Amino acid sequence: MVFVKSWGLLIDSAPRSGPANMAVDEYLFTCLDKEPRTTVRFYSWERPTASLGYSQVAARVLDVAYCRQNGIDVVRRITGGKLVLHWREITYSVASSDTETF
Repeated sequence: MVFVKSWGLLIDSAPRSGPANMAVDEYLFTCLDKEPRTTVRFYSWERPTASLGYSQVAARVLDVAYCRQNGIDVVRRITGGKLVLHWREITYSVASSDTETF
């Protein structure tokens, strides 16, 4: 028997602010339950945004005052990793409770 998995796909056609993008990603993560489910989301950014990994210390990796003065959003991802500057790009996120997908 062949089991075909289905994934959810979200394509945000309008750019969003950094905080809005992170809120959507966090919402998708919190909606996961015990049933295996995977959602892939593609999105873009309204303005330059620095996203920090979950455990990074902002003061160690960027000048927050400079970012505020220059219209750069600063957000924290619910995942790990290092600082990423997002701007004029398409970003994707994957939220999954399916342990056999990856």
